[in-house]
Amino acid sequence: MFGTIRKHSTWLWLIIIAGIIVSFVIYFTPSATRGFMERGASVSINGHTFNRDQVNAANREVQVSAVLGLGRRPETDQEATQRAFERLMMETKLEEYGISVGPEATADWIRDRILRPGGPFAGMTLEQVGKQFITPAGYSVEDLTRFAKHQAGFEVLLDTLGSAASLITPQELRSSYLRENQKLAVDLAFVANSNYLAKVTLNQDELMKFYSNRVAAYRSPDRVQVHYVRFATSNYVADAETELKKQPNFDSQVTQTYETRGTNYYPNLSQKEAEGRIRQEMIDEEAFKLARRKAYDFINMYYDSDTRTSAVMAETAKSINKEMKTTTPFSRDELPKDIGVGPEFVDAAFKLTKDEPFSTAISAADGYYALCFDQKIPGSIQPYDEVKDKVQKDFRDDRARTLTREAADQFYQALTNGVPSSQAFTSLAKLSGFEVFSIPDLTLRTTSVPGVKLPVDVRQIAAIANNMETNTISRPQFATGGLYLLHTGDRTPPTEAEINAGLAEYRNRIRQTRDSEILNTWISKQMELSGVFNQFRNPSQ
Repeated sequence: MFGTIRKHSTWLWLIIIAGIIVSFVIYFTPSATRGFMERGASVSINGHTFNRDQVNAANREVQVSAVLGLGRRPETDQEATQRAFERLMMETKLEEYGISVGPEATADWIRDRILRPGGPFAGMTLEQVGKQFITPAGYSVEDLTRFAKHQAGFEVLLDTLGSAASLITPQELRSSYLRENQKLAVDLAFVANSNYLAKVTLNQDELMKFYSNRVAAYRSPDRVQVHYVRFATSNYVADAETELKKQPNFDSQVTQTYETRGTNYYPNLSQKEAEGRIRQEMIDEEAFKLARRKAYDFINMYYDSDTRTSAVMAETAKSINKEMKTTTPFSRDELPKDIGVGPEFVDAAFKLTKDEPFSTAISAADGYYALCFDQKIPGSIQPYDEVKDKVQKDFRDDRARTLTREAADQFYQALTNGVPSSQAFTSLAKLSGFEVFSIPDLTLRTTSVPGVKLPVDVRQIAAIANNMETNTISRPQFATGGLYLLHTGDRTPPTEAEINAGLAEYRNRIRQTRDSEILNTWISKQMELSGVFNQFRNPSQ
């Protein structure tokens, strides 16, 4: 079945299903336990009931997609929950369409999508990706493998649904290809704000006025302090090994995993050495599961108690020979000191309140954490004398930006008084102290210019330049650290030989885009039919 899958580009899955879930324990967060989540720790989609472990697994998959660079962080918990439900809905459709993906097909998808040549993980093994990226983020190779298995199935589903409607006329295809592949000569003039810092003079009256007008920017950030109990994965390695060795087929599972991954997965290792790594990997994953289970068992002991204070958490911790500790105060932009946690810990801490003091289990690279609200320390406006150095720096930067804009406007006016040539553009730019870059063959598909370090993303340059007339000047455009202007030169269409060589691949790419649009529409429709969207819109029902 998997062998029939078209080789869709990785970017396609950014559009289709990938996304990042802020918290993989949504059923137990204070915000999630209100509304429709009060009905119980399960959800029904398309006649399938998913328990909280399955929802957690779906959330962990979208977390993995983000770690791999295939998704973005949702802006709200509601969006995060919806993303998880979309994956669960897709799983029901895989079953409905009879699509099953085995270990070999999963391994093929990992090789072709995650470890593909030219990708961010090219030259790495899955084990290396797991150790360097997945595990430090608080997830496991099991989560990664499950994510890959479902993504492989979703591609089959895409083929099933999308192929019939991805038609494009030859005229439309050729016209679009010519536009994307015409070569355009472009000159770029960049002026840095830093060029004008030395020209800024500090005046005390102006500084005080600047401070007064922006006083909110000099407010110290809100900080929080929380209590926590840690469930370290390392504490459960021995128990995990014992549990796995009780399984009569544990050794055969190790061997099967080795055979599925293939010898290329473990270069320079014998089968015995590779199986030793797999065995330890499975033990570590089991230890991570045990830590999660222990954390949930602990939280369930006090979460619904009438007395919702840290004393309850401390007493509960003492009853299982654990110690409740307290962080130093920290803001949203910093991690707590002396503990190895990540942004998920900070996000969870800032959601806690005196009325809703308890978190669910929060994952970290070294295990799981249960949190309890201690205090919120409001920020305050800092007096000028305390932030004088920052005010002066901000003032210089602000005035330098103004001078940069004035210089760019003068440059633009000087050039647009006549018909500018590339030579005139370049000469005046250098005379004005601008840095000049020449891009001879820019197309809408250009992603880099060999040997040239541009101050602006070349794709942004291409998008602007292709909407300009030939031999014209753009208005000043904002860039990180300065401004830039473009001059467009001659346009050169692709040759017939280039068209003939590239049209087939381009046709496939266009069809993939249309397939993704079809699948997105289909997903939305299925979510509507399942009734999940209604629960988001009317959570009190």
